[in-house]
Formats: sequence, structure tokens, C-alpha cells
Amino acid sequence: MNSSAEHPWIEGFTEPSWLRGKERHFRLWRTLVAEMIGAPVDYDYVRRPVTHADAANAALATIESLPFLEARILDPDWKQPTAEERAGFWDDLPEDPLWILVLLTVPGGMFRTRHAAAIADRLDELDDIIHHAGLGAHTHAHEAARAFFRQLAKADADVRVVGSYEPCGTVAVDPLTGLLVTA
Repeated sequence: MNSSAEHPWIEGFTEPSWLRGKERHFRLWRTLVAEMIGAPVDYDYVRRPVTHADAANAALATIESLPFLEARILDPDWKQPTAEERAGFWDDLPEDPLWILVLLTVPGGMFRTRHAAAIADRLDELDDIIHHAGLGAHTHAHEAARAFFRQLAKADADVRVVGSYEPCGTVAVDPLTGLLVTA
């Protein structure tokens, strides 16, 4: 029988700061954003293998895979994102900048400074409808996201989404390489 330490689950996120808290809150808000922009997606956990940069860390030593929350495209005619796009690395700004947010694999995905202003502008455009459609339940997440992307647009460095896994704690992972390090 495998222990829960060998099969951790996502408890929440620790970075960026506006995501702190339970994973469910972010997933529900992001689902509403996807609905508002007509993105035919749902979210599923996909377990991926990981490797360790710090083999001496006992908390990470037994972990062979971690779950990632990924967008599942529901419409077969919709363009399938590349692995790089799912990780936040878009060559060009997509037609709707919110596709970057909606399709990002978390934890591990990267919010890039070069797209942050466009994402913030689109979140501003959806502000009234998000508050109305979400019946106020997503107001805090939406306001925090808008502020985060405005600040990121002025920053010098991209920001990776860092997860908190139970029972092993906070880890940072690159979804493209599967490289796992302590956060």
C-alpha cells in the first residue's frame, strides 16, 4: 500500500500572493472567467512525473509524481494549446489575453510580465459581469487578480505559481521539465 506522502495532493497555492488559499477558490473564479470569454474548458487534475533538484530533501525524496490542475478543452474544434502555452510561455499575445490565464497549468505555470498589462485590461473589462455572474462570491479573487497583473506589468521578473501539497509542504515545480525544488 502506498502512503499519502508518496501521492501528495494540492491543498492550495502560496505564490503569487493573490492566489494564497484553497485551490478550489482559484479554480471556481477561473472557471467563471473562462465562461465569460467563451473558452470551452473544464479543469482536471493530471498527475505528472517529477524529478528532484535537491535529492537530499527527505520530504521530497519519495515523490515520483504530482498532480497539476490543467485546462481540458471541451470543443474538439478549438485550438489545443502547446505545452509551452500551458506553462505560460506564449510567443505572441493570443486574440484574448485571458486565454493565458484560463489555460495555465497550476502549480508551476508562469505569469509573464510581458502579457500582464493586457491580462489586467481584459480583467477590467469583465469586472462588472464577473461580480454579477458570480453573485459576489468571486469579488475578492477578481480584485486581487486585477491588482496583481497591474503590478506584474511594472515588475522586472515573471512569477511562477507555487503550490502547497499535502503532506509534503510547499514546492515549486516546472511543468515543462518536471523539475521539483523546495520553495
